[in-house]
Amino acid sequence: MTSLERGHLLPLAAFLLLSIVPMVTEVVNSMSDCNKFLLGRTPPQVPGILEGGRILNQNRYKIICQTYENQRRFVTLYDTENRIPVFSAYNWEKMETCTKCIMEKYCINSNNKKEAFLVTGAQPSENNKLNNRVNIPSMLWSAFCCFSKNKKKWLASAHWGDNVEETKGKYLQTKTLAELQEELSRVNPGFKMFPETRCPLDTTVAEFYPEFGKECQCPPQASTTVPTTTTTCYHYNYYYYFTTTTKVPTTTTTTTRPTTTTTTKKKDNSEN
Repeated sequence: MTSLERGHLLPLAAFLLLSIVPMVTEVVNSMSDCNKFLLGRTPPQVPGILEGGRILNQNRYKIICQTYENQRRFVTLYDTENRIPVFSAYNWEKMETCTKCIMEKYCINSNNKKEAFLVTGAQPSENNKLNNRVNIPSMLWSAFCCFSKNKKKWLASAHWGDNVEETKGKYLQTKTLAELQEELSRVNPGFKMFPETRCPLDTTVAEFYPEFGKECQCPPQASTTVPTTTTTCYHYNYYYYFTTTTKVPTTTTTTTRPTTTTTTKKKDNSEN
């Protein structure tokens, strides 16, 4: 998980794109070396891979802190046996835009700072690879959690969907953390995105959608049915991206066969 502090939130895609600009990378020995990116300084619980903040197979998985413009922006759990997956645009952009609007308005902490934690991941496909090396994900997922001072409670929601050609007018359904964890636990029982936190498992932010205009691209109405996927789960790639508007962390992780896990941090220009 990462904590990003800024005057405004950027779409998740922006964090993915940061990996293509020059960065300084540093291999560290423990998640605790970059735990300021994590909600509650606690990384996601990925059974068989990352448990209790400890990497079970340290020969295979490496923790990388990445620095951009003299600031640490990401913490990545890198799988040396797999490759970083390639993402398609999908209808992901609508979800990102809607989630950004929610964070901008409601993720204001007790210090009047915009702060939210976002976790995103990808489920690799069985045989779909780029140049026979890079696995192209079959399913994408994302979840976020934040404390809302004006609502006086913690907020959270999740989304996931097949990585297929974009369908006009289609929206990713807004789901609860519990529903996403159940989906991911089909491969890794016990998977938790925000362990040991107060993030609500059974509520979403869909009730706020009517407050936003078309520019936020939120679904016209919330759906209560769980989206189905047509792909077979063999392993998950999780990426930790923490985004903060003033302090908004984003996170991603990988389950059974993670490609990489990345966490980001950005600081508010108004803070010293």
